[in-house]
Amino acid sequence: MTLLLPPDTQSVNTINGYPMPTGTNWVLTKDGLYRLEGGALVHWQPGHYAVELVRGRTQIPFAVLKAASLLANAYLNLSDAQRSQFEQASRGDISYRMRFSQLIAPEAETWLGVYRNAVGGALV
Repeated sequence: MTLLLPPDTQSVNTINGYPMPTGTNWVLTKDGLYRLEGGALVHWQPGHYAVELVRGRTQIPFAVLKAASLLANAYLNLSDAQRSQFEQASRGDISYRMRFSQLIAPEAETWLGVYRNAVGGALV
């Protein structure tokens, strides 16, 4: 049995306030946290666990940097009239939508395609 953790977990520091005991290994996978003792899988007992962990990305992926660069460059090259079409959008506004033909840098969508399901968005 695996101890389910958030998918962006980077490392586990303590469980129930205790660091990893001697002779035990915690194996972090995309499915959760496994516990090995003496090379054998040990099941977590049913119950509540207080887990201190580190979450999030440690580095910005190259694809995100490339897409941001393309979008910033395209935006800065727009005329003032063209920029005005983006005035209604705001940072953090996840409900904003535009058609693919409206994108100022369609190639940025290609770079960000692998992250599309992570936010549940799509281009119309």
